[in-house]
Amino acid sequence: MAGPRRSPRRPVAGGLALTAAAATVLYWTHPAPASAAPSCQQAHLLVNTGTLSGDERLLRYDPTGRLRASVQAQRPYGDVAVLPDGTLYGVDLDNGSDTLYRIDLATGAETATVPISGPPGRMYNALTAAPDGSLLLGAYADDEVLRLDPATGATTPAATLPAGWTSAGDFLTLADDPDDDVLAVVEGSTGDALARIHPDGTTTVIGTVPESWGAMQSGGQVYLAGSDGTVRRVDALPTAASTAPLPTTDVVATGTTLYGATSVGDAGLCADLVTDLSVSPVDGAVVDAGGTATYTLTLDNTDGAAAAQVDTVLVLDGVLDDAAVDVPATASAGSGLQVSPLTGGRIEVGGLLRPGTTATVTLRVRVTPSGTGDHLLRALAVPFGTPVPTTCAPSSPTCTDNPVADLALTQTGTPVGRAGEQVAWTHQVTNTGRAALTGLVVTRPDGGAVSCPTTSLAPGATTSCTSTSTAAQADVDAGTLTGASAARATRGGATLQAVPASAAVAVPAAPALTLTATGSRVGDRVRWTYLVTNTGTVTLHEVGVTGPGATAASCPVTVLGPGAATTCTLDVVLTDADRAAGAAAGSGTASGLPPGAAAPVLATAQGSVPLVVARTPQVADLPTTGVDGTRWTGAALVLLGAGTAALTLARRRRA
Repeated sequence: MAGPRRSPRRPVAGGLALTAAAATVLYWTHPAPASAAPSCQQAHLLVNTGTLSGDERLLRYDPTGRLRASVQAQRPYGDVAVLPDGTLYGVDLDNGSDTLYRIDLATGAETATVPISGPPGRMYNALTAAPDGSLLLGAYADDEVLRLDPATGATTPAATLPAGWTSAGDFLTLADDPDDDVLAVVEGSTGDALARIHPDGTTTVIGTVPESWGAMQSGGQVYLAGSDGTVRRVDALPTAASTAPLPTTDVVATGTTLYGATSVGDAGLCADLVTDLSVSPVDGAVVDAGGTATYTLTLDNTDGAAAAQVDTVLVLDGVLDDAAVDVPATASAGSGLQVSPLTGGRIEVGGLLRPGTTATVTLRVRVTPSGTGDHLLRALAVPFGTPVPTTCAPSSPTCTDNPVADLALTQTGTPVGRAGEQVAWTHQVTNTGRAALTGLVVTRPDGGAVSCPTTSLAPGATTSCTSTSTAAQADVDAGTLTGASAARATRGGATLQAVPASAAVAVPAAPALTLTATGSRVGDRVRWTYLVTNTGTVTLHEVGVTGPGATAASCPVTVLGPGAATTCTLDVVLTDADRAAGAAAGSGTASGLPPGAAAPVLATAQGSVPLVVARTPQVADLPTTGVDGTRWTGAALVLLGAGTAALTLARRRRA
């Protein structure tokens, strides 16, 4: 791959002709796979940097120049090569150890090392895969091509570059080439060029190119990794000898120095990737709200002769408007594929799928009941970077459509003012799905009867069912009356449930009290009697009355429902002021606390008890008759004495 960075140009070694003996061990020709496509499928372009900064990278681009991955490299490799089976290797640049490294393509980690047993002291700058699974190896300022066994590190001579040319950085076995030529990037006194090495050992320089330290082949197209960091596509590969510049197109400017390059198509073998997206239940089947759909992306490279580049996007925007992922996407064990997290309704699946193998990626979604989407589950599998189709052809192997059967229910009610009044409920049922429904039934959890004018609903159709319920005092006290309902219908024998609905009807509170006060005298006291009546619509708590002097009356009941009454009493001692006024006046204030209220409702009343004070009766003087009273007194005394004497004499005679 790359030469030493000691000078911008590398010295030119004398060229040696390819020997017949060397030609016999090249094995350039390779059989096409049994079901090979007219041209190889595209794969990513992998380049390794050579900044010598300690931050070496393995950069992966798609053929349009989009960066698809960047991982840390363990060292500045002289070149890298990926075998048809997807195994990545790298070779030392210039550390004198002559070591082959096996590299994890996804992470950049080195997983194995093999010492190279070739001629010592070479600065290897070219490494590529051969169709038979071996590697071709080239060195700076050297015209010899070696064959390297990646398992043992053993090298054998394979070819000699054209006279006057040395290894500039890479080799490729041309795919779909009628002559089965190997393409070499070579360096001469006038710059870099491309040369064809033919199966018979002869060589042909076909044109010059910008200084390039790597080459790769994707989709039958050759790309060069320029020393200036630019990846270029070679637009023509003539067969005739020429030193004229070959036409190239810049693909991407990486902004860094590139030492090597590779792609899975470098050995000239083709992958045969077949992509299929399926769903269970089958494509076109109706999925009920609340049900599940399982998607399987199948990637088949059983007929491929090389690893297939997987770069597929699962587009689930048309699914996730009606569903949510129930089981996340995972790749089949051992496939080596990477599955990205779901982002923006899309999942990316990438990696190399080995020849002769099949892998799957599966995920499951659950349809959201009464979803807000279009009630159609549309999933697609598209190559990364390509436009997403707006339609789904029935025969498409990478698109599925499943209509959603769904039922929506809403409920409303008429307001009420007090307990005992009836609420008229309306239960509106809509077939929001894409399948006809029958056997519609609406129920209430309290067992109330619901009447529906129809039991069949076409897609998009709506019907209004009705029912009534009576407001209880507890509903009025709560300020709201809540009703609930559920709906179900059938589709092909399966029962479809709507999300239950509920509605709350506001009941405005109207608390009110009345109070009357009467009194009666009991000795030196006045007994006040207060009649408290709840004239409002809500139950009142903490009912009480305060009388004269803010003294609390005695109330037998402290909770009053609407229309209920209680009688409270309070004895008050009469005062001199009351007596002086001739009456005892008193006021009362009743209070009751409505449900949930911070302040009570009040009512007041006035009363008066008249007071009567008892007086001593006066005797009138007798009239004067004209006779002196003294005379009458004396006569009385005479008569009294005579009577006493007569009584005494009579008692003696009887004795």
